[in-house]
Amino acid sequence: MARRDDISDTLRQRVLSALHFGTLRAGSRLPSARVLAAELNADPRVVIAAYRSLEAEGVVERRPPSRAHFVVETRPAAGALAPTAEWLVEVFAGGLARGVPAPDFPEHARRHFETLRLRAVCVECNRDQLVWLCRELQEDYGVVATGVEIEALRDDEPLPPALRSADLLVTSASHAEEVQRLGERLSKPVVVATIRPDLSAEIARLLAEGPLYFVGTDPRLEGKLQSLFPDAPTGHVRTILVGRDDVGAIPEGAPAYVLRTARDLLGGVPAHLRPLSTLRAFAPETQREILRFILRGNAAALGARS
Repeated sequence: MARRDDISDTLRQRVLSALHFGTLRAGSRLPSARVLAAELNADPRVVIAAYRSLEAEGVVERRPPSRAHFVVETRPAAGALAPTAEWLVEVFAGGLARGVPAPDFPEHARRHFETLRLRAVCVECNRDQLVWLCRELQEDYGVVATGVEIEALRDDEPLPPALRSADLLVTSASHAEEVQRLGERLSKPVVVATIRPDLSAEIARLLAEGPLYFVGTDPRLEGKLQSLFPDAPTGHVRTILVGRDDVGAIPEGAPAYVLRTARDLLGGVPAHLRPLSTLRAFAPETQREILRFILRGNAAALGARS
């Protein structure tokens, strides 16, 4: 079951990210179970079960006579649940089990999420990763996020004011020790953001097979990537910086991790690339840690007001 769920998560993220980037459209044919099984080193029956799970969610559908899987239309027909919205049934049922009537649930959730406008400071060593951390916090969690470079914490200058007023510090594993020490010093909680396991596995697989292109904007990204993937075969980690390198020279269909900073400057993902599924890159554990922090903070504020 766990393996099927992992593959379902991988496929779901691929489809949703590809729709987001415009590299897939409703009606696009998806790889066969046999092709995906070879790519993911999985039993074809497990991949078929994962496809069936996504079919039940409304993410994909099978069409006769081939019974191949296709991406579904993202907008529902009148009166139908939107694709992947079946989970809302379980959410409302969970609320009922805890004494929250379904009509009251939206307001109950809103008060536990929006009573406080929480502020985070993201700490990293390059602009590309800073923008990633801040944007994901802002877009997916409604947290006001400010970026601070790690170098600002290593000299004798006063700490940036944003650190003093932050409710939460967020960083990556590369700087966890420094930021956790800072959190202890300032009495502030720290979240060490990790990447989705399926995305990490896909990066590892692609690096083992051949060159993987990372498209960013900050020259410091190049050294950071080398430190993140020290065991990658020589020449397989390819850093492309917008403004320094020719993005158009990346081979047609090459796998690429296009960072948000680069997408901003390029106006999106170049059509000739095969982008990785980077939509919502935080691992489930990181997502839950951030959500718990938000909900606890709001619950405390609601309790103080009552």
